Amino acid sequence: REVSLALGHTRKASIGTIGLHTAQPVVIRNNKTNKIDFVLLHNGTLTNHLFLKNKYLSKVPPHYTDSQIIAYCIYFNGIDLFEEYEGAGMFITVDYRNNEADPDIHFFKGKSKMTKYVQTSEEERPLWILETNKGLWFSSIKEGLNHKAFGTPYKVENLPSNVVLSYKNGKFTELKKIDRTQKYQKEVVDTYQNYYDEIVYPNEEMRNNNFSNNNKQFPKTENTTIKYT
Repeated sequence: REVSLALGHTRKASIGTIGLHTAQPVVIRNNKTNKIDFVLLHNGTLTNHLFLKNKYLSKVPPHYTDSQIIAYCIYFNGIDLFEEYEGAGMFITVDYRNNEADPDIHFFKGKSKMTKYVQTSEEERPLWILETNKGLWFSSIKEGLNHKAFGTPYKVENLPSNVVLSYKNGKFTELKKIDRTQKYQKEVVDTYQNYYDEIVYPNEEMRNNNFSNNNKQFPKTENTTIKYT
């Protein structure tokens, strides 16, 4: 059956440069067929994206943003990555690898403590949905969906936090609960050296660059051809 999807995101460049090669959605293509394998939308800023890159990936182009890095991490390692990032995130992923005609669509938004010095958790980024007889709309801005719902019997709803939701055949189902009790939206460090030691390379193995992604080769990203030697 035909699946119609429209994904859009106006990116604020908190990490990385502005250009087509860093625009969202992040699109990962198959190396052999050049067909789209995986698409990710990310609203938020990750503070440990360099740690994730060093742990899971190798030979990453220098222009890669936090969103591109976690897209590849999820592409290779799955939704468990939602338990590992530090910072703030709302994510939508579309995975075509199992069924190109009926892709796996996942929704996730995190909830975590702002810093290690506070006790209460806060929603990292909002994720609102509007379900009608014509389809599903989603946004981080509630007012836009309220405008679309005005004069109709449909209501804008807020999706739950720290739960990966699968959207299939017009229905949401819970796929996995994510534990983010030990994650923080903002990292408090005293010096640049502490940042490097605690976040980028938290152990000696990583400081010695002994990391790999099991020799997996990166597919091409949209608008970018990547070559490795």
